[in-house]
Amino acid sequence: MSLRPGGVPFRRLASNINIVDGSNGAAAQQQPRAPFQVHDPHAPGAVILNKSQWEAGKDASTGVSTVSAVVLDPFLMRHLRPHQVAGVKFLYECVMGLRDPAHLGAILADGMGLGKTLQTIALLWTLLKQGPTGRPAVAKALVVTPSSLTRNWAQEIRKWLGDERLRTIIIEPGAAGAQQVLDFKGGTVARVAIVSYETLRLHADALAGCVGVLVADEGHRLKSAAGNKTISALLALKCQRRILLTGTPIQNNLSEFYAMCDFVCGDVLGSLAVFNRVFGGPIARSRERGASPDDIALGAARSEELARRVEAFVLRRGSEINAAHLPPMSLFVVFCRPTPVQLRALSDVLGSGSVRRLLSASGSDFGDQALSILTMLRKICNHPALHAPAPGEGDGAKSLMNDNAACDGKAPGSVDFAQSGKLAVLAVLLEHIIGAGDRCVVVSQSTAMLDLVSAMCAGKGYSTVRIDGSTDVSKRQDVVNSFNSYNVGQVFLLSTTAGGAGLNLTGANRLVLCDSHWNPAMDAQVRSFH
Repeated sequence: MSLRPGGVPFRRLASNINIVDGSNGAAAQQQPRAPFQVHDPHAPGAVILNKSQWEAGKDASTGVSTVSAVVLDPFLMRHLRPHQVAGVKFLYECVMGLRDPAHLGAILADGMGLGKTLQTIALLWTLLKQGPTGRPAVAKALVVTPSSLTRNWAQEIRKWLGDERLRTIIIEPGAAGAQQVLDFKGGTVARVAIVSYETLRLHADALAGCVGVLVADEGHRLKSAAGNKTISALLALKCQRRILLTGTPIQNNLSEFYAMCDFVCGDVLGSLAVFNRVFGGPIARSRERGASPDDIALGAARSEELARRVEAFVLRRGSEINAAHLPPMSLFVVFCRPTPVQLRALSDVLGSGSVRRLLSASGSDFGDQALSILTMLRKICNHPALHAPAPGEGDGAKSLMNDNAACDGKAPGSVDFAQSGKLAVLAVLLEHIIGAGDRCVVVSQSTAMLDLVSAMCAGKGYSTVRIDGSTDVSKRQDVVNSFNSYNVGQVFLLSTTAGGAGLNLTGANRLVLCDSHWNPAMDAQVRSFH
């Protein structure tokens, strides 16, 4: 008998072979072996993501399952709200083929503020650590996101899991990215890579075959697959498990919704031509002005059928779910009376030759002319100095611009802020907000309007920080962190387009939307900051 140091004999490891002594000297019988499980499925409050699969694999006589129970990590579970637990379970069932073995994709289309990022992180952590066979379901994961959000994703993963549990790597643009791709493919330290859509197009072929699950953030940006370089790059990864995240699954038309569905679950809605004939066309016609009762009835029927077909892989929940967890939000729509200067400018535009030509126009240029006029009126409503009159708009408008120099080429501080009804109201709001010790986010579609607000704040001694389209991507998250965590800036100036996605602004409890975006989904995103 072999001895361990100290003279203690070794013990034979316990075996799963159970020797049964029978009167006929029956041979040993093999008992079912339970696969390795990371977390105890019998623990109080345990959430088993593959419960039906686990229970179906149980032996009738012993109650031991040959399928490993995939249990949501209790470390993350304590942070998840009920709707988020349900979301993680939905995503797991989709990508593991429990809902449809032929399709391994999902679209998480929750409204803003419901925690799509946290739900996705919980899923990735589960897949990288557990699986029904007792081994991890995937070895590596890739998150593709707009360039402005790459650091935000890395920070969120670090926030919820810490570097000691899960390391990430951000694949940078340029020559450094190629080496980072090699490190990710061949290394074992970073299990999750984060890359922008633009950078992915450069390295898609190199990353092909090494990704077990793919997450595409802001998935509504994916358009028709025909000739689309972004979708081609995503498909080149040859990853079957695909998740799209979006807060606005349908922005402009059903063709964009089709592109997302076709990417995550190809062929489930047929070809684009068939989809438009069966769903897109009838639904669009039913919503047109003057639609017949038959068109409306057909559109409603096709809409219900479309919802039924996608419910297996699309999860959409509204922000009302958070009502029980958040303090009540007060939303006020303030109508600001225009100043006499603004009224004169508006009158000049509406009486100009451009508008007269628009009202008498017919043909394909009607929409372009209308958009141009609406843009002029929008600028004047913000401040008359933002509008540069086109030739033929009248002497009044030209003399107005001579008296109130536009921001273009002149310091915004030289403009008379009192000539804008909006800025006059905003000045009063900020005086009360900052006077009460609060901070405020001011959002505008126009960066020129942000220039004016910034100059007005400077004149009143309010400190500001800002994110717009010119903000360096690598510094964007630093601006957010300094505002949220270190109280840098009393007013956060934000461009609707540049800041409409993926920002967590927790450092302010007041938000002022100076002007509406042409796309209501953009306004809904910025309102979710509050």
